[in-house]
Amino acid sequence: MPSLKPALHSQWLPAFALFGVLALPGSARAGFQITYVFTDADGTPMLELPLTVTDMGAYANLASCQCGHTWGARVLLDPTTGVNIPADTQVRTYVGASCDTGQVALGQQAYPCVKLHEGLASDYTDGILLSFEQVWLSSRVQSLAMQAIDTAAPRLPCNSDQIGDSGIWICVESNGQPDCQSEEFTVKGDSSENAQSALNGTSIGIFYDYILPQSRVTSFVAEADRHAVSVGWDRNEVPDISGFRVLCADMDGNPPLTGITEAPTGPSRTNGKLYYTAENLCPGEVVYPPDPDAEPPATDPDISDSPLATLDWRYVCSAHVPATGTSVRVEGLEADEDYQLVVVGYDFFGNPRVLSDVLTATPAGCSCRTGAPAPLSPWLGLLGLLGLLGLARRRGRAT
Repeated sequence: MPSLKPALHSQWLPAFALFGVLALPGSARAGFQITYVFTDADGTPMLELPLTVTDMGAYANLASCQCGHTWGARVLLDPTTGVNIPADTQVRTYVGASCDTGQVALGQQAYPCVKLHEGLASDYTDGILLSFEQVWLSSRVQSLAMQAIDTAAPRLPCNSDQIGDSGIWICVESNGQPDCQSEEFTVKGDSSENAQSALNGTSIGIFYDYILPQSRVTSFVAEADRHAVSVGWDRNEVPDISGFRVLCADMDGNPPLTGITEAPTGPSRTNGKLYYTAENLCPGEVVYPPDPDAEPPATDPDISDSPLATLDWRYVCSAHVPATGTSVRVEGLEADEDYQLVVVGYDFFGNPRVLSDVLTATPAGCSCRTGAPAPLSPWLGLLGLLGLLGLARRRGRAT
């Protein structure tokens, strides 16, 4: 699975060209219209805040899954479009991926999707509001018996190897058999109204990516300067890295006062320029914590003895460095103070990965030079010449 990530990232970013390949026209959706929206702190859908193309394409990261981030949706049945559906027809709404397969393939690798709503077609004529945790985009349920969202428990919640696209599926009863059959799913997970105009009439589901960046960056170096440290590195190709940040701490583990105040919380979340961990995004409120026994990838530097290993945002001491960058200057450090530094890379979704070993540097208090004196400025020479001419004139008048 990790080897798939760079290929997918190169297609998704920056214009999400893959949407046009995966999506199907909304006109084939039996009259149902799905609009994804943000939710408030209580998980209530906010119709005034529909998701943008960027939100749909690169907002669902590992940390937001672990924090139990909720998504909202409005599902409307427009009787004037698509196939006519009698008001008393049984309709069921799910969220996930390949829900048509999972509904009928019990005992195999495919498991059922979680069920958000079950009722009659008449329920949808004025539109219904639904909300669900992000975990349901990437996780399924154990069985049909525990499929309703108020009783279901996710299988493999927020695994760090999950990547894909997902969304709302709708099953319209047509053959009188219990539950849903594959052919009864008239609306699939790639249908939404959010990006119709932006993507030439096609519609999309929600993309999620929980995989840490796979690209490697090497040859890190830290050089001390006057109240600053310059950090540099070499890179070849970084197709799944959107940017870099430097983390700093003194040798006692205290963060420096470098003036970096951005924090990955709430509405300030910015795709491509910040990284997110569950502990930073929802401190003390992690719903699906990471596996405490999980070992980091063997290729990762071992910084476990450093406080920077937490990736706590208060240690961030540099601005966002674009993927094309190879250096950054960290300002505002104390003179003659020993610092430890770490470089973190992150993808467009905001999944971070430690790239460097712990670097150390000691900023100087001045930029004093030793050796031969520096040549005089040309301006100083000119001023000296003018002074000599003035002195000569004064002497000439005195004789």
